[in-house]
Amino acid sequence: MKKMNKKVKAVLCTASIIGVVGVAGVMAYFTDTDNATNTITIGKITIDLTEPLWDATVADKTNGDKNNNNIPDYAENVAPNTTVTKDPQVQNTGINPAYVYLKVTIPAKEVITANENGTLKNNGNAVATQLFTYNLEENSKWVEIEGERKTNINTETNKIESYTYVYYYNQALAPNATTDKLFTQVKYENVIEGQNDEATVNIDIVAYAIQSDNLPEGTTIPQAYTTLYTNQHAND
Repeated sequence: MKKMNKKVKAVLCTASIIGVVGVAGVMAYFTDTDNATNTITIGKITIDLTEPLWDATVADKTNGDKNNNNIPDYAENVAPNTTVTKDPQVQNTGINPAYVYLKVTIPAKEVITANENGTLKNNGNAVATQLFTYNLEENSKWVEIEGERKTNINTETNKIESYTYVYYYNQALAPNATTDKLFTQVKYENVIEGQNDEATVNIDIVAYAIQSDNLPEGTTIPQAYTTLYTNQHAND
């Protein structure tokens, strides 16, 4: 009987050791995980170039553009020395403030012109002449970048075909805001008849914009940033 008790005790001790090992094998470490998603909305620069007076006349078929060709009647068959209503302005339709610019290209031609009293200019000789002139609106915030003036020469004829002027708006334009008008009318030069028989001539106006926030440091003058826009769109 005594021998049997020793065997039982040995078995019981063995079982106890196995039990301890088993408990140690199922223990777990405390762990946790978390994730943060940061949402960033991307801004947008968009603008609209409008000409309210011109556009309103085109839309009104009773008083303008009877030929339904998107040209107001007052801008058709224009005589020398005639003033034509034209009123470009820019609206910021984006969600970020922006610096805005207008580039105006006026056609030119070698023609004989006259003074208002009928006497001939340039001794009656034909010279390269800007066919339309205009004045900036008084007290507007538009300023010319004189260094951007260009004389555009036709490489085939080697004659001047147009002049280009660039203007900047002298403050950042807030979202939904609209600039002053650059001008409200253009005047056709007093050209002697028979020298400008083209059916149409075009005044090209281009509006462009660049964000006004977070631009390179060193200057806060809007005209300096036209170079940034030009460099970025060099291949346009």
